Amino acid sequence: VDSLPSSSFSGLNQTICSNSIALGANTPAIGLGSWSVLSGTGVITTPTVSSASITGLSIGTNILQWTITNGVCPASSDQVSILIDEPVSTPDAGADFSVCASTATLAAVTPLVGTGAWTLISGTANITDASSPSSGLTGLVIGTAVLRWTVTNGTCTAFDEVSVTRTAPPDQAVAGAD
Repeated sequence: VDSLPSSSFSGLNQTICSNSIALGANTPAIGLGSWSVLSGTGVITTPTVSSASITGLSIGTNILQWTITNGVCPASSDQVSILIDEPVSTPDAGADFSVCASTATLAAVTPLVGTGAWTLISGTANITDASSPSSGLTGLVIGTAVLRWTVTNGTCTAFDEVSVTRTAPPDQAVAGAD
């Protein structure tokens, strides 16, 4: 007489930016477990190990199933959803530049995948529209301000930085009296 297999627990649903992950199912006390891909794609390295790694997951939702069997008894199965966010476009904050005024215009590249946002990393500047690749800057003081253009799509993020240097205007030329 076979015993009922352990209750299956495949782990918690996850959203990630990578196409690979270590799975986290329970280790059966009774029976043998095995992973399978129900939807999406993926290659499971060792399907009979509860903490197996899976690679080659497709962008979007991938459904995996952890099934525990023991002889002729009904199997115990549980499913987990792994959502893969599409990686962002490579961020480009533009080239470093110098100005003589207290205002400037940024020149990031609009991302094809994801949305961008500016943040001030160091220095002094006011960003007029943080979500615009060509946001204006005001309040620049003499010195360098470093700004970060971060592109985000779900759990996927990447950034690039640009340095804006405000130089001091030259001294007023005085040639002397005529």
